[in-house]
Parts: sequence; C-alpha cells; structure tokens
Amino acid sequence: TAYSALQTGDTGKSIQLLSQSLGLKLEQPEVENQLGFLLAAIKSEQSLLIATRMTHSEKALDAAKGHYIKGLYYANTGNDQEAISSFDSSIISNFTFIDAYIEKAISLYHVGSINMAIDALSKAMDLDSKNPDVFYWLGLCMEQKNETKKATAYYQETLRLAPDHEGAISSLNHLKK
Repeated sequence: TAYSALQTGDTGKSIQLLSQSLGLKLEQPEVENQLGFLLAAIKSEQSLLIATRMTHSEKALDAAKGHYIKGLYYANTGNDQEAISSFDSSIISNFTFIDAYIEKAISLYHVGSINMAIDALSKAMDLDSKNPDVFYWLGLCMEQKNETKKATAYYQETLRLAPDHEGAISSLNHLKK
C-alpha cells in the first residue's frame, strides 16, 4: 500500500499508489491529504492543486488540511511569509488543528519573529500539552532569546515525552558545551 511504501522511505512509490487510488475514486479526502502532504514534502507544485481543491471542502478539517498543505509547500520552498499566511488560513478553518500552529511557529522562527512563534506554540500547547515538538521548538525559541535555563527545561521536557528526539538531544548537547 501507499502507507507501507512511505514507511519504507519510498516516497515516489507512495505518491504513485496514492495517485492511482485517487483515480479510482475522486472523493477520498484522506488519500488527497496524504498525496498533497507528500507532494509538498518534495516541493511539487502539484500539491497546490490538491490543496486548493481541499480548501473548498464543506468540512472544516478538510479545508484546514488544504491550507496546511499549501503552507507546507511554501515553507519547503523557502517562502515563509506565504507559509505563515496559509497556516493562518488553516487555523481559521479549524482552530484545533495543532499541526498548523506548530508549522506556523516554525516559519515564524525562520523569519526571526521569535515572540510570535512562542505565541503560536503556546496555543499549540493549550491544545496538546504532551506534544514533544511543541516543547522542542519552545526550547529553540528560548535559545534564540539567550534564555538557556528555559531552553534546557523545554528540551528536557521534549526528551521526557520522546526520549529519542534527536533534535532535543543535539540541542541539549550543544547547550552543555
């Protein structure tokens, strides 16, 4: 299946299988979502076509995922301002879509808007206080603000939630030097 191909790292095969699946039945929102996500990951403009179609869905979550895929495409292609706008649209479509808050925060971090990134991550934490990526990115933000004690605490919380989180391990080792 497409999902097992993705798990083995064969993105191309996964995209092919998902595309074939879409050809068999047009109204498969989860397949469209996965295909759009994969295409955005490989920086394919085709992800925007799928995302635009999804944004017109009557279902708030499907519309939110469409805007999210657009945001991922723009973030992956280095257009963080457009990504932030797309992630905002995703949040407006479904204010409980935590991934949109996290990705928005990452794009804000990349453009140097650290306090706004912290705000987005705080909203994500309100939705899911056990998401290790929220704590990891809060740690990075605190490190940017030269607040190493807070950064260390966030990295440690990341590792408590996900003991093998490579980013947190690397960041903590960096802070110890």
